[in-house]
Amino acid sequence: MNLTSSSMLLTLAVTSGFGCGLIKINGKSYGSGPSLTSTSGPTGADSSDASPAGSSISLPSTGGAGGKTLADLPVPSDQVPVTSWMPAQQYLDVETRSGLGFHGLVGSLALADELGAKLSHLGRISLVKACIGRAEPEVRYAIRWALCGDDVRAVDLASADAELRAAGIGGEARKELMDASTALVANAMKLGAVVELAAKDDPGIAAILAVGKAARAEWKDYASTHPDVIANVRAMQGAARVGKAKGFVGCAEKTRPAFEKVVRAKKFINNDHRDPLVYYVGQLRADLDSHLVTLAYAACAAGLDESAQGFYAAIGNGETGEVVLRGERSLVYAKLTAPSFKPKFDDRKLSLSDLRGGFDGAVMVPVSAQLAIQTPSGGDIAKVTQNGEKTTLTFKGEQVEKCLEWRETNKIDSVRGNGDVRYQQECVRREWVPSQTDNAEISTMFAAGIAPGMTVVTVNNFPVAAWTTKKSRTVLGVALK
Repeated sequence: MNLTSSSMLLTLAVTSGFGCGLIKINGKSYGSGPSLTSTSGPTGADSSDASPAGSSISLPSTGGAGGKTLADLPVPSDQVPVTSWMPAQQYLDVETRSGLGFHGLVGSLALADELGAKLSHLGRISLVKACIGRAEPEVRYAIRWALCGDDVRAVDLASADAELRAAGIGGEARKELMDASTALVANAMKLGAVVELAAKDDPGIAAILAVGKAARAEWKDYASTHPDVIANVRAMQGAARVGKAKGFVGCAEKTRPAFEKVVRAKKFINNDHRDPLVYYVGQLRADLDSHLVTLAYAACAAGLDESAQGFYAAIGNGETGEVVLRGERSLVYAKLTAPSFKPKFDDRKLSLSDLRGGFDGAVMVPVSAQLAIQTPSGGDIAKVTQNGEKTTLTFKGEQVEKCLEWRETNKIDSVRGNGDVRYQQECVRREWVPSQTDNAEISTMFAAGIAPGMTVVTVNNFPVAAWTTKKSRTVLGVALK
């Protein structure tokens, strides 16, 4: 059987190998593993992953005689940088990956991005399994190929086998995993060949692949021109996982100048929002540079002062339908799930909602997500008193108008990747209530620009915004100039 496209060549030849035959992928030979015509379905670890069903590849169990199995390896710790995980530890089942803060397809893409150059061959296979898995080689999985096709082509099964051997995985456990991985790659390559062929005739499929290619080029260009931002993001994410004070020494000097520049360049939309921290941070999510700069600084700020942990959660956490940027894969995902992306298919049986099916998941940073949506407080400032690392805000005792009841409108606020729609909220009942009279103590590092006569809103003692007569003066701890 020969399958060809403009970018790949897959040939199967029945000879000896890991399993029942030998597979040649881009000129390299690997064992073919279990029969691709079996109908047994998944039987082993990670079988509940969010990959499409329908194919007949048997996924590996972790049992077998002779040497250790994957189950014998220590579970990766959530208190060390992901880049410190050993190669075999990166082959994760669903439960373990979710427990580490990387849920479903969204999390799998983000994890691979965070691993960066440290992504092992087994880690890449784990990603392909989560992304494409048992999907039939059909055009309706074109987006999955756009997301992970480069990883499929980059899989080196011989090196993955070496990583298993280095970890002490041997005997039947190693053979079974390698057989299943070989079949996984073969199936993914077949899917890719079908998609690439369809793209020649269908402009919608061609648009999907073009967006993926353009997003990867955008990431590579950004990474080459902003290596300091990428380095800061990786360092601060690692420090946040470890949670030791020494990991944050000097981080503000490295990350805050770029964040100040981003905030001052942004024209924020001010709104009486019930979750002001999420609302303001959300305005920095869509742009690649502002997202990554904010992510690096927020992680640093949260490590230096616990009041900023909600700030880090607001930018670091994300789920299906939200922009979660960690690297080229998550950027491709963001572009392909953006509401503005509306490819036109020649094949009328295809719909974008169907092609986006099963795109569930989330990424969670190691701070409480609830801190981003704590009840806001604040008021009109009468006095600002700096005392070393803390600054006290004294509020005027007066009445302020506040929204006490919200109603959902029919105006669309955002659309998730799975098609769920979020609608804008509007205030339907306002009342004059006493303003906060208790003093607020905030970190001095976030107090720049805050002065008497301003109105401030804080979340968990983190100053989200301060303004005078509806003109913003500070946003997210940065004085606007």
